[in-house]
Amino acid sequence: MRFRRGVFNFIERISKALFDTMGSEDTSYYAEKISNLEKEQTDFLILSKEQMTVVKSALRSLNSTLLAVSENEKYCLEV
Repeated sequence: MRFRRGVFNFIERISKALFDTMGSEDTSYYAEKISNLEKEQTDFLILSKEQMTVVKSALRSLNSTLLAVSENEKYCLEV
């Protein structure tokens, strides 16, 4: 069985040299990089949602503050 794998490795190397095909090492490398990219994208989406929540909260707070200031101005003008 070990001899067979050695033959496949040899054929893989020749194929890579002649036709620029991916070998098992290349496949592992790119699979790892793709997995890392998918994880980073997931982390980015989570972070984006959290930031959106913070921004919405800040805008709501600002809106209520502006409404309170507007009401206070009306009250001051009436008095």
